[in-house]
Amino acid sequence: MARQRNVFTLDQIESELGYTIHSLNDYSCEGSFYSNLSPVSSDAYTTAQTEIDTYAAQKLQGAALHHELVDLGRLPRVITMGGKTVDIQRKNNTGQHCFAVRVRHKSGFCLPLKLSESETSRLMMVKNFMVDNQYEPVSIFFRLPRELRDKIYGFCTSNGEWKIGDTSTFNSTTFPGAIGDPTGFFFPLATSTSVLQLSKQIRQEALPIAYRKTRFRLDDIDDFIKVAISIGEIGRANIESLEFSWESGQSVLLLQQQQHQIEEDKSSSDIIDDNSSKLPSLHVLRGIQLLKECSRLKNLRIWLENELVSRTSFVDLQKDPGIRGLSSIRGIKRVEINILNIPCEPLGQYEIVKWLRTKMESTDDEIR
Repeated sequence: MARQRNVFTLDQIESELGYTIHSLNDYSCEGSFYSNLSPVSSDAYTTAQTEIDTYAAQKLQGAALHHELVDLGRLPRVITMGGKTVDIQRKNNTGQHCFAVRVRHKSGFCLPLKLSESETSRLMMVKNFMVDNQYEPVSIFFRLPRELRDKIYGFCTSNGEWKIGDTSTFNSTTFPGAIGDPTGFFFPLATSTSVLQLSKQIRQEALPIAYRKTRFRLDDIDDFIKVAISIGEIGRANIESLEFSWESGQSVLLLQQQQHQIEEDKSSSDIIDDNSSKLPSLHVLRGIQLLKECSRLKNLRIWLENELVSRTSFVDLQKDPGIRGLSSIRGIKRVEINILNIPCEPLGQYEIVKWLRTKMESTDDEIR
């Protein structure tokens, strides 16, 4: 049986924290997200719960956490590499999430984040170790033609599968650290692939091949966004195989909060449409932008909820901004649209499945 969370009043939380939520400058940061992609709330009590959760987690880490913190130096800072920019600013001197970080790509993608000191330290730590253009002394291996070296890398790299292991660790450690490395050079793709551990130059040359031979299996759109940012430009330019469910855990939580507020307000006439609530909305357009940056993507498997497909008309599904955005992606060699909980049923009978496959497996030239 799941352990129930203790419920404290706002005054009790603020007493434990040692500061009031309203004392934080711009505490709401509306439009921003925490590292797990949950939205920063304008509600003081919701913010207080997030603050005390982070405070408690850091307290458990104790001395180990302080050992990992780095001198953040003078802020604001801007990390620019290729088509990616990361802006880092300190917003407060008090509170658990003092740093505003904005991730921007030249494609138009933008993700505003609110990070803790430990998360920002990881970001800056990785940034300080980013690979430069000066590699180790050239060995005889690099006198071989690049085409031959690539073949060797291919023989040394096996087909693999990558999943997020511990979600909490990924959100608080891997993801913030990867933001500081726009290239994706340091992303922990596969520690078992020893060729990636030999030298900086070999890693730089072999990483694209390793990404092409790795299938990414993720839970939902939220996980895809975090991973697509984390693997950097190298990963997005070379990933060929991807799988995730067309849902968003953070969208579900947000809708539950909205429904709870509506139920508490007896006079409210607002009604959340049951069908539309099944469709992810919070991060879906950001997910579409990142999918379009995966220029070599050849195999895409997306899972749809059975209830969503069976209860929503084809026309309504086509009108949904997320489904419409998904249908705008072109040139994927193989698209699989699967329905959860009905693995043995023929999927050709679903119009949405046929429509999405036709659209996404075609090219712009074929449509014209």
